[in-house]
Amino acid sequence: MMDWKKLLTQKRLGKTEPENPQFDRTPFLRDYDRLVFSSPFRRLKDKTQVFSLSTNDYIRTRLIHSLEVSSVGRSLGRIVGEKMVDTHKLNDYGFSASDFGDIVSAACLAHDIGNPPFGHSGEDAIRTGFESWYNTVNHVGEELLSKSQKADFDSFEGNAQGFRILTKLEMHPQKGGMQLTCPTLAAFTKYPRESLLSESTLNDGCSDKSIKKHGFFQAEKYLFAEVAETVGLIRRHDNAAWWSRHPLAFLVEAADDICYSIVDVEDAHRMKYICFDKTEYLLNEIANIDINKHDESKEEKVKRLRAKAIHNLIEQATEIFFAHEQEILSGKFDKDLL
Repeated sequence: MMDWKKLLTQKRLGKTEPENPQFDRTPFLRDYDRLVFSSPFRRLKDKTQVFSLSTNDYIRTRLIHSLEVSSVGRSLGRIVGEKMVDTHKLNDYGFSASDFGDIVSAACLAHDIGNPPFGHSGEDAIRTGFESWYNTVNHVGEELLSKSQKADFDSFEGNAQGFRILTKLEMHPQKGGMQLTCPTLAAFTKYPRESLLSESTLNDGCSDKSIKKHGFFQAEKYLFAEVAETVGLIRRHDNAAWWSRHPLAFLVEAADDICYSIVDVEDAHRMKYICFDKTEYLLNEIANIDINKHDESKEEKVKRLRAKAIHNLIEQATEIFFAHEQEILSGKFDKDLL
């Protein structure tokens, strides 16, 4: 069973000495600030969320999407934190609901930081490019890469690249890269496994959400192992780099799912791909409000539907988390909260 006190440790990856306390900023808030001022985060402004090269400046980019996910994640984290602090008497150990919110918020801010331009199409392009290089004259790649390393390229994954950016590429050659706290890095890692797992190994959790992709490359496997050990993640296999999720990773995933499910519809309406009636139908299935109560434009009605739909999904996601908390802490729950 995972322990909240260990899951919320303030230890930073790559640092051995204790952090100097700052009463105005907790270590988790400092994670958030480091990410905001980092180069890879700023690069998200030119990366597509859904609609490429839009002439409408209202449409979201990856940067705006990440900020919105972070905002929703903070709400999810604080709501969960209020109950966890009360239930487990965590205030006796110096933890507060805001710690939960700050960890989730920081992890959400970084959740797309490793995605290449053009999202999943970009990942496909990298995989195809590697295949072409690997199969060149005399199969030169076979002499350079192990099977596990080759698997990292065959199934190139933006989530794993994100972990590499956070822990190695940014602020290199400092050990631990940005030296974020281990809870933030663990919550960031929605897929806590390496890329190459045997079919028999994967069959142990073939329906689990957290094994659909991988969360780190071979080059950073030792770094994630250190993170997992520090926060007390449950190891799922003795002979593979594969762990259960940090409980707050479920909230990071939920925040992302909530945002893109709702705001992509809003953006599609703004781009005139979806008519107002269709947009109202899609969003009000979740928002469940009377949109004719106020005299306002269609755009304003869509904004109100979007806000209420997100609010309702936040409430539902936290209730599901509470209902499955013990399964989550034991590593037995591995599904979408939504």
